[in-house]
Order: sequence, then structure tokens, then C-alpha cells
Amino acid sequence: MQASVRFSVIVVIVATALAVVFGPPIARWIFPPKAGIAALTEASHAVSYRTVEGRLSGGFAYKPFRESVRADDVAVARLDAVASRIRLEDAEGHAGGVASLLKRDDERAVALLEKAVRRKPDNPFVISDLSAAYHTRALVRDHAPDHVAALDAAERAWHQRQTPETAWNRAVAISALHLAAPARRAWEDVLRLEADPGWRLEAQRRKAALEGVTEAAEWSRLQTTLEQDASARDAAIRRLPARALGHFEDELLPRWAKAQLNNDAQEAARIRGLARPIARVLAGEHEHFAADTLEAIDFACGSSTR
Repeated sequence: MQASVRFSVIVVIVATALAVVFGPPIARWIFPPKAGIAALTEASHAVSYRTVEGRLSGGFAYKPFRESVRADDVAVARLDAVASRIRLEDAEGHAGGVASLLKRDDERAVALLEKAVRRKPDNPFVISDLSAAYHTRALVRDHAPDHVAALDAAERAWHQRQTPETAWNRAVAISALHLAAPARRAWEDVLRLEADPGWRLEAQRRKAALEGVTEAAEWSRLQTTLEQDASARDAAIRRLPARALGHFEDELLPRWAKAQLNNDAQEAARIRGLARPIARVLAGEHEHFAADTLEAIDFACGSSTR
């Protein structure tokens, strides 16, 4: 073994031994915890949802939006603890503002991020996070002027740098003002820039909601096709993934449950057969809810048929 390699191994062994003997204090000294937004991003990985409708800078992974927080959620409690630490370490900075937003302290988040923007007026990430904070405060306090402030900040960030985060917050802010046509174009900008399947699917759903009447009519016309033409069916599901998932959740699942309650095994099996192509195609687009649901139903029914 080369001397440099032996030395590296010895360092790791000694550091680990010290951590075991002297406990957490020495461990934190040798392996210091992440700081700032990087620490918040890491702590958020274990949480299954996000509580900020906007999109924060720093590489936060996609999670579905939920306004309320489960009191018994251990992952949320850990994120909250990390956010408390970051607020102390960066009491007047960008990371402190983001930490406050994650702790659901929208007033302090806005105040800290406004200060951060004044210090860094040309930083699009800080400005974009301020937009997310304004939007959150508008939702929590039903304060209409914050929706305007959110859009102003989002537009500033967008014009400074077009990223998935600045595009997302701009689309959210425009949508909140019920500007249907500009909002559709803004979500198209998100889809043009976004590669992550989770963020893309939510953007597609939000865009589809703005085009609901048109898509509902198109989906209605495709109902016969869905059962008769496999290639056209799969293409329709890929083109209208949000509508397909809605059809699965709002129509097929209730019909299957009713058939089960009526002990109509033949009808229940037929409906599961209609649901399978939707689950398969959406899974190919990284949306696994339908596939996971069907797997659970199959298991409950004692079926391994796919």
C-alpha cells in the first residue's frame, strides 16, 4: 500500500475512533454539519411534501405541495430543527430568510429576504426566493398586495436569469392573479426549461387546469379511443397526463370500488383492465401513483395479473 494511501486510511480510522470515544462534540468538529441553504436542502430530502408553493433556490428536490403540516411528521421536525439552526447562524441573510420560510414564519422570511435583496440587488436567486415568500404570505394572510409584490419580484428575477426556479415562481405569481393567458405562457416557459419529471408533471397539471375546458372536451372525445385503439390511447395519455391521472382517480377508482362493493368481480376486473394502460404510460413518464395504486389493489385482490 502506498504511503499516501496508508496515511489517509490512518486519518479516517483515528477520526472515527475519536468520534466514538469523545462523542458528538468531537464528531461535529471533525465532520462539521452542512451550513446555509445546503443544510436546508439536505434536511428536506426526507420530507414527503413541500409547504412552499413557490420554488426555492439551492437545489431542493421536487415534492408535492401541501399547505398544512403533519404534527407527528419526524422528517418535518428534523427539517424544522435544521431551519432553527440556520436562522441563528445566518440571522440577517438569504439562508436565514429561506429557513424562516420553511419554518412557516412568513413575516420574518419576507423581512430577511427583503434585506438580502437590498444587499444583493442583482442576485436572481435571492429575488426569486423573495417572490416565493411574498406569495406564501399572501396565501397565509389573504393579503392581495403581496400577490402583486410576488409577481414584481418574480419578473425581476426572470429578467435577470431564466432558470427553472425563476420560471416557476413567475408562473405561480401570474396564476395567483388569475391572468389565464399569461399564466399559460408562463407555465410553457417552465416546461421549456425544466428537466425534472416531478416539477414537469406539476407544471403540466397547472397548465392543464388553465386549459381545463379545452382539455376536458378533448378527453371526452377520446373516451371511445381509449378502449379501442391502443396506440392512439397511449399517445393521448402522454399528451394529456394530468387529464389521464384525473380520469384514473376520479372515475375509474370510484367505479372499481362500487363494483367491489356490489361483488361484481367481472366489472371490477374490466375497470382494472382500463386503468392499466394509464398506469403503465404514466409510470413511463415518472408518475407512479396510478401504478402503485393498482399494485396495491392487485395485492388486496390476490391477483398478480398485469
